[in-house]
Amino acid sequence: MASQELTCSCGHSFASEKERDYCAKCGRKVFLDPVEGRKHRLNNYYMGTLIVAVLAFVAFIFVEVVAVPILKF
Repeated sequence: MASQELTCSCGHSFASEKERDYCAKCGRKVFLDPVEGRKHRLNNYYMGTLIVAVLAFVAFIFVEVVAVPILKF
C-alpha cells in the first residue's frame, strides 16, 4: 500500500501506509476509510453500553439477594 496523507480531527496531518493509525499529536485513531471510523465509534458506544448494563444488573442482583435480606432484620 502506498503512503497516504491522513488528517486527524485535531488538525494534525501525517503520512501513513496503514489503513488506520494513531495521531502523534492527540493519540486518537485516524482511519483512511470514514466508514471504518464510524464502525469503530459505534463499536465503542456498544461496548460502553454493554458494560454499564452488566454493572447495573450485578448491582441489582446484589441489592435483591444480599442487601434486602440483611436489612429485613
